[in-house]
Amino acid sequence: MHNHGPKHRLLETKQPRSRSLTTWSAGKTVPLIQAPQSLRAPRPLGMVAIDYRPVCGKPTLHIRLAGGTMRAVFRVNARKSIFLILIAVIASLIHTYSGANEAALTGEDAAAQCKALRTVDFSFVLDAPTQINESKWIDATHGAPEFCQVKGYIAPAVGFELRLPTKNWNGKFIEIGCGGNCGTIIRAFRGAGCEGPLHRGYACIVSDQGHEGSGVLWAQNNPQAVIDLAFRSTHVAAVAGKAIVEHYYSHVPTKSYFMGCSGGGREAMMEAQRFPWDFDGIIAGAPSLAPPRNVMDWLWANRQMTDRSVVPALGKSQLDLVHQSVIEKCDLNDGVKDGLIGDPRGCNFDPATLLCGAGRKGQCLTAQQVALVKKIYGSPMNSSGVPLSLPFAMKGTEHYWLDFFAGPATYDVLRSGNTLYGLSDAGPNWKPEDFDFDRDYNRLGGSDALYSARNPDLRQFKGRGGKLLSYTGWYDLTWQLRTVDYYETVEKTMGGRAATQDFFRLFVIPGMRHCTGGDGAYAIDYLSYLEAWVERGTPPDKLVGAHVNEKYLEAQPIPFSFVSEDPQENWYLAASTLMFPLGPEVPITFTRPFYPYPTETRYLGHGDPNDAASFGPAPVQHNASRSSE
Repeated sequence: MHNHGPKHRLLETKQPRSRSLTTWSAGKTVPLIQAPQSLRAPRPLGMVAIDYRPVCGKPTLHIRLAGGTMRAVFRVNARKSIFLILIAVIASLIHTYSGANEAALTGEDAAAQCKALRTVDFSFVLDAPTQINESKWIDATHGAPEFCQVKGYIAPAVGFELRLPTKNWNGKFIEIGCGGNCGTIIRAFRGAGCEGPLHRGYACIVSDQGHEGSGVLWAQNNPQAVIDLAFRSTHVAAVAGKAIVEHYYSHVPTKSYFMGCSGGGREAMMEAQRFPWDFDGIIAGAPSLAPPRNVMDWLWANRQMTDRSVVPALGKSQLDLVHQSVIEKCDLNDGVKDGLIGDPRGCNFDPATLLCGAGRKGQCLTAQQVALVKKIYGSPMNSSGVPLSLPFAMKGTEHYWLDFFAGPATYDVLRSGNTLYGLSDAGPNWKPEDFDFDRDYNRLGGSDALYSARNPDLRQFKGRGGKLLSYTGWYDLTWQLRTVDYYETVEKTMGGRAATQDFFRLFVIPGMRHCTGGDGAYAIDYLSYLEAWVERGTPPDKLVGAHVNEKYLEAQPIPFSFVSEDPQENWYLAASTLMFPLGPEVPITFTRPFYPYPTETRYLGHGDPNDAASFGPAPVQHNASRSSE
């Protein structure tokens, strides 16, 4: 291979009776010269194909530019020097030629080019043999850009959908993570999904994580599907997606990103830890770092809330009482009375103050209920009082406990979660109340080895220049402290805070629920901050988030299979559909700045408390709870 500048390549293959420098047929095109990124159109308008073979006894260069043909004849003894001159001439002509032919490669031609992907053989893709089942042109509708929709699978069974913008490709590739247990490509497109990146010009891919359908029956006697969900599918989707992108646009993406939350956040961390070369930048939202431990946490909370009964021990009125009491006690720990707790770890509310008695008037809690609240605030424990995990239900989250820990679907979620992530050999008759906190916690190691993404050694990811932006919410009822604990462990492993924040930054959002929504300023354009870090070397020293007006969210269609009777749940679902950057039509209630953990946000003491400009950074005052994890 001969190099002609950082963006020009000369590839050479040999065939009988001719010296072919490239071929032009579908599925076999080898780029010889490519226009610089600034000159490229979305499709291979500047593609150059050259055949060098004898014609009438004389060496002849056949040069094709996007379907046109030029022919140059020269003497054999001069071919090297003339060949180099031709390269320079051709490169200078690409821009003019591609612009002249752009109209010819839109409309029907572009649709035909998209459809032709169906016939291309991608089974040769190393580590990710791929079959395209469908490729079709999708017209622009309702403000959404036109794109080429590609569907297929990566052997043996990782389904994917790739969306290729046709007019405004930005030269970049992004993969969107799939939450929960995945099992459907549609799930990954719920909310903004690929819609936001597609508007920005990204080629965007999602996968079903190696299986179809809800539940966990697909995992039964199917170790390949389990491995695909655990870590393989995200990687092979990246490999296959980039191969298709390179074929379609005739050059590799200039930058590659991954963005996911919850289960998608775990996929993000897996990529940084196990496949550090896949992406230049990664967004890991509310990462489920240790699914088997998460199941144990939920089992603990469910045990306290129900005590093997179908009737929760705490009802809505009691939980609202606890929540309001917490806010009254700790609202000012961020310097302003705004209904938000800056860092719940510094809230010293004692539920015993709500104990029914002679000195308590109005609503109150029984001694049993007070003990229950304390247990949910704390860590899962064995009968000897030894913590088995980190605390996970922060003060301020009480109004979500009923649905999350004791709702109608909780029981089934715990059963399926245990089957997949916990005691996979527990048998079909296992019930959540069967979990033994004196014994079963130490049986989670097998699943932990597959699914957990807690390796703090990120030297390879940092060494290849990768950037990792992670976030979680203090009102997330799942694993926010586990994310904080992981980050602190990375700092210790990677040589301190400065060495870590050079490539990895964590943001903890007050009042935000799981991935989005809640009482805080949850609407944040994470991708723009990551692009600035990766592409311009501007680290995210501060993020600015917004709280979107609830009336606006209430009016938005929810692309989910159900609508809750609780307006707050519908607001939460609608918040997940927001696309970034937020448009001017989206009404904002207030904004807040957020700083890399452990720096906290604090009111400056003057200015509009609804304006991010009235807040600044403050040193951390609280330490994360530690456990035997």
